[in-house]
Amino acid sequence: MFLLSILISFFNGHLISGVISFLFVLILGMILFKVRIWGAGDSKLSTALAMALTPEILPDALILTAMVGGVLSVFYLLLGKIKPEKKDRGIPYGIAISSGFYLVILLNSISV
Repeated sequence: MFLLSILISFFNGHLISGVISFLFVLILGMILFKVRIWGAGDSKLSTALAMALTPEILPDALILTAMVGGVLSVFYLLLGKIKPEKKDRGIPYGIAISSGFYLVILLNSISV
């Protein structure tokens, strides 16, 4: 995943800005993991995918990820998979991260 993100960043001509996005999401992921909002896998996945994005379009990926995560949460609530009154492990957020980041990477690669 990370190697693919590096290749996308390199061939789109924004390797240095990809590293900046990578470092920002790495620090953000570490903070979210430390306060137990994200799991370590979520942090690693988003960090690897951030390498393919420039800092200018990184907010788009983060916002889209949050939106997909919200829809996913509602879906899980409707199915009864999570109970709001219980402290459980939450939902598998990798689906939202992958969807949000891949869509932005794809759209950015097409428009370049």
